[in-house]
Amino acid sequence: MVQSTLCIAHRQEVYAHGLVHGLKTEKFKSTICLTSGVEVLQFILEHQPMLAILDVDLPYLSAFDIIKICYEKNSATKFVVIFPNADCEYSISPISLSIVGVLYMDDTFQMMQARLNYLA
Repeated sequence: MVQSTLCIAHRQEVYAHGLVHGLKTEKFKSTICLTSGVEVLQFILEHQPMLAILDVDLPYLSAFDIIKICYEKNSATKFVVIFPNADCEYSISPISLSIVGVLYMDDTFQMMQARLNYLA
């Protein structure tokens, strides 16, 4: 099985670390946890992780800002966006922004893991 890098970024550090801990599997050789949009953008452009899971409302740069910049720089990273809940009112165009999936903070961990295993 090919191992890849996973980047998880969330404004709530405890939430991000919980995802990192739960998603450590044989699919990912390394998992990085960040809390600032600027740090995430720098990491993605420098290391080109296979998958980046981004909180929609990261400080300094939103998930959509990060994805747009990476798209413009031809990054091969796939993106999953975490929304606060299924009722949030964001209008996005997933295909044009390279978004391959969405997660919701109120999803169970098993639901998140199943979606990510499908994507990875």
